[in-house]
Order: sequence, then C-alpha cells, then structure tokens
Amino acid sequence: MQVIGVGDADIDIYLDVDHVPEQDEKVLAHSLSFHPGGMVANFLVALSRLGTSCGFHGPIGDDEFGRMTLGHMAANKVDTAGAVIKLGERTYFCVVMLDGSGEKALVVAPTSCLFPQPDDVSEQWIAQARHLHTTAANVATALKATRLARQNGLTVSMDIEPSAASQTAPLQPLLAQVDLLFVNQRAAKFLTKTDSLEDGARSILAYGPEIVCITMGESGSLVASENTTLRAKAFPVEAVDSTGAGDCFAAGFVHGFLKGWPISQTATFASAVGALSVTHRGGRNNLPSLEEVITFMAERGAELPPQSVE
Repeated sequence: MQVIGVGDADIDIYLDVDHVPEQDEKVLAHSLSFHPGGMVANFLVALSRLGTSCGFHGPIGDDEFGRMTLGHMAANKVDTAGAVIKLGERTYFCVVMLDGSGEKALVVAPTSCLFPQPDDVSEQWIAQARHLHTTAANVATALKATRLARQNGLTVSMDIEPSAASQTAPLQPLLAQVDLLFVNQRAAKFLTKTDSLEDGARSILAYGPEIVCITMGESGSLVASENTTLRAKAFPVEAVDSTGAGDCFAAGFVHGFLKGWPISQTATFASAVGALSVTHRGGRNNLPSLEEVITFMAERGAELPPQSVE
C-alpha cells in the first residue's frame, strides 16, 4: 500500500433537525440514519476512491458498529488487515445533528476504541507503506507512529483538530516529525495564538512541517511552504452535509503530494475533492472518483493537475 492511516473509525448516527438545539431546548428529529465515519477512515476512503492504495491501522470493537465501519472501508478497497479488533469492547460512535443548511453539531460518545494507544501501533503495518497519515488525538500514539514512519523512510501527514491544538507545547515534538500538516482556521488560531492565518502558517512552519494547509470551509484554504503562500478558493456547491470535508481535502492533497504535483494545483484539486464530499450525506458516502474530480474541475475552468488521469 502507498498510505497507512493510523487513527479512528466509527459510526455516525444522524438526526435530521430543523435547527441545532440551544441550551435546555428540546427539538424533534425528523429522521435517524447510520453512516460510517471517523477522521482517518474518512480520509482513507476518499484517498482510495482517488486511486491511491491505502490501509487502516486502528482500534475497532467486536460489535455491529465495528463490522459496519470495517465493511464499508473494505468495500471501498481500503485494506483493513491492520485493524486492531478489541474483544469485548465497543466501537465508538458520534451523534450528528444536521440542519437544512448542511451545517452540523456533533457529540462524540467515546469508548476504548476512540483512538489507538501506543501499544496498538505496529511497525509491521507502518513499514509496508510509503506515507503515514494520522491525527494528534493521542499525542503519545502519534509520536510513536510518526517515529516509526521516519525510521522506515515514510513521509508523514497529520490532521490536528481544535481540541488537540489548544496546548501547543506537547505538540512541538510531534510537529517536527510532520511533512504535511492540516488544520482548520480555529485550530490554527489555537496553535499559534494569532488571528492572522498567514502569520500563523509561518509560525507553524518553524516547528518543522514542509507544508501547512489551513482549511476555511466555504472561504477556501491557505497553503504555505517555505517558498510559497497561496489561497485556494472553495468551489461553490449545494452543501448537503459538511461532515468529513476537511478529511477529504487532506486526501486530495496527499494524493497530489505523492504524485509530485505543483503545490498550487494540488491545493485546487484538494478543494475540488472537499467540495464534492459535501454534496452527499455522511463523511465517507459516495465520495468522488479521480475521474469525477477531474470532470468537476474541467467544467469550472480550473487548471488540471499534470497527468491527473492515468
């Protein structure tokens, strides 16, 4: 496989509501549905759909939710042999309240399978790939995974959520191991203590990453490297569900990074993948193929990456 993903997979329980409830407010849900999710699992399915071979290495309970989420990854050609099945444990789940605008509120129900512990991470699986993708949800686990990746010659990408970005000091040794860093604008502000995304990106680069991508939803993204700082516009689409859009942007960027595409075209391609992902419900349902992304870009006059369709 080209990419190994170390992290989480879950089931998202969707509740359709007129609006997300405020404190002490009770609202009636119009429907209930179940969709496979998880930051790393979303990333891997999106990446596989683009044609990059990849595998999952993370904890799963031996329950119905675990079978559902692994089955969905396998159906999308993600190698699940590296999944760490936790006997007698439950797969974690997330309640997603979704309103008519496509925006959401989430409540995570954690279990022992929320994120791999350091002992769950095996060099056997990491050494098979050429690139590692993970998150900073558990810093000790991420440090072990990234160090094993470096020892085996892999490049590394990481996604840091706002909840993990609030404490910068523990993340600094981790950032030194990363080639590509993905953060949303809220996480970037927590990480850098500045409202300027450009200044924030430069300060993050000083910790060690080669490239920093700051996603801003419908406002696009800011991508910075030592020699380049650019903004990639978001493609306007009719949003159904924004769950997993950042994971899909990361998948599009890693796909282009591994192919050696220019950074500007990689950012535009990643924006297209992220845009298409919000047109369907669920973080990893009906994600676009490479051909669908290229067609989407061509129809909108976007510059296509070199040799984008093989």
